[in-house]
Amino acid sequence: MIVDPRDGTITVHSGPDTASGEPRYADTPRQYKFGDTVPMGAWAIDTAEFPRYR
Repeated sequence: MIVDPRDGTITVHSGPDTASGEPRYADTPRQYKFGDTVPMGAWAIDTAEFPRYR
């Protein structure tokens, strides 16, 4: 999970995939914005109170 408080975005990557011989993410990252509930495995993270840079 990568949180960017400058623009209020969240990017969630999947687990690694090393089938090609190099580490990379197994799927396309999912995009969210502050205020969304972000699923991460068995958890759900409420981002409504995440502060943004001003």
